[in-house]
Amino acid sequence: MVNELRELLRETAAHPPEGGVEVAEVLAGGRARVRRRSATVAGAGAAAAVAGVVAVTALVAGPGDGDAARVAGDPGSDNRPVGPVLTLADARPATPGDQLREVAALANDDLDRANGTYLVGATPDGLLVEREGPRGLANDSLVTLVDPATGGRDVLPGGRQQVEDLLAADEDRLVFRGQRAQGDELAAVVYDRADRSWSTVRWDLPAEVAYAADVHDGRLHVGVDTGGEIQRFDLWSLSLTDGDDVRDEGEVVGDFTVGPEGTAWTGTHNEPNDSLTVVDPDGDRRTFDPRSGDRCNQLGMARVGEVVALSQYCGRTGDVRDDRVQVLTDTGEPVVTIQDDGIELAGASDDGVLVTAYGPGERAGTYFYELDSARLWRIGGDVGRFGSGWSGQRPGAWFSWSTAVNGGRGATQHVGDWVG
Repeated sequence: MVNELRELLRETAAHPPEGGVEVAEVLAGGRARVRRRSATVAGAGAAAAVAGVVAVTALVAGPGDGDAARVAGDPGSDNRPVGPVLTLADARPATPGDQLREVAALANDDLDRANGTYLVGATPDGLLVEREGPRGLANDSLVTLVDPATGGRDVLPGGRQQVEDLLAADEDRLVFRGQRAQGDELAAVVYDRADRSWSTVRWDLPAEVAYAADVHDGRLHVGVDTGGEIQRFDLWSLSLTDGDDVRDEGEVVGDFTVGPEGTAWTGTHNEPNDSLTVVDPDGDRRTFDPRSGDRCNQLGMARVGEVVALSQYCGRTGDVRDDRVQVLTDTGEPVVTIQDDGIELAGASDDGVLVTAYGPGERAGTYFYELDSARLWRIGGDVGRFGSGWSGQRPGAWFSWSTAVNGGRGATQHVGDWVG
């Protein structure tokens, strides 16, 4: 569902300053903490989905040609990126075995004819979550845990389930967004890995949920629409065991992430953004201007330890789009801006940030910005019409991307980790 929604909404879209800031020590400290947090699962290699969705998929793409006045903004405004800038032309090809290790691959030859089977996340103990479908009149799916090391397959009991996006996969449970008809309550379908049983929890909220994001500390965090413009949201959290336990967190947010490293959010979504707020687990709070550009619509975000990545659309010059993935520390220091035509933030791993390029031409594919080396790598070819990466699982050792097959009618999904 998410892939189809993203494609539909994409169709409606219409050099660094001198004296850069040295951030190597800041990144090294944050990355060390991320790796320590993942150390218990490093041998299995799969902390990729320990808590839920990180890269919040944009629900509205960049403005189209009809919004030219909004894109143009103030002719005197500053829309230049801050800090180092890379384009897709700066990328090096990643070599399997040298920089990149493929853990698994799953091919769907013809997605024009029917829904396929997808790898939607990974557990901390090294298993892949496979979802088939949806299928049939009930639009239900079969869920299987796959061990990529042995090829073993554990088809989960209870038969087919009415589930959509995987929101979390940890040692104790799998959490899926439940299917919802128009006007129905928001629901989550939870699989208890110890009991090998399914349950459903539903919540009645005062307004429409714009999107569900991170699961953390047994609660699903959601953005509740504040007025129908899909620009700002009330942040709520919902218990995964008690449908009556809903809590207004008292924050108005744009895009947001919630996880073990704390909470972070932009000031707005789908319009220019001038604030990023970070709240550490100990309650320390700071708000700063990420300097994202006066005409750049904020569309999504991801977080890797002490690094934040923001996805933006900054208008057009003729037929050329100005799309950006801005990477900065959670104290506001610039790391890099990847700037090119037709790119968007696709997710993150412990080692870096994923970028998808939809074209034009031979530049299309998946790219990986490695934090340690500050290099951009090309790791996959044309993604075709059906993206099947798990954009959204919390950063960990594994990440996913796709390549087009069968003339773009199908896709092969890849899972791998970065070996550097």
